[in-house]
Amino acid sequence: MTVSIVARDPGTGRLGVATASRVLAVGAGVPHLRPGVGAVAVQAGAPRRWMEHPDVAERTVAAYDASWAQPFPARLVAALAAADGMGGDLRGRQSAALRVVDSESYADCGTCTGPSSISSTP
Repeated sequence: MTVSIVARDPGTGRLGVATASRVLAVGAGVPHLRPGVGAVAVQAGAPRRWMEHPDVAERTVAAYDASWAQPFPARLVAALAAADGMGGDLRGRQSAALRVVDSESYADCGTCTGPSSISSTP
């Protein structure tokens, strides 16, 4: 079963999604984030037989909460590690992804100048 966690860092407002799966290139389809808007993990409904322990979700969140002193991305990775430690995706390991965005989009600042400026279209 694909395991994902979606979180917001209350101190910085950053949004993050971490996901791991047997599915190739899981980061291309599961995590979707937009600065200042929100984050979501899109997964298909998987049969529960792929999950070794029924309390993987609770332990994943507990690991995230217990790592509160670590940087935000490390907390998301700690959550995935907890899920993996309980069996993770019983089909095996293929890929994982971690995406974090700030609370606002700097590409749309309107006053950006210089070589580091980036423009984007939603």
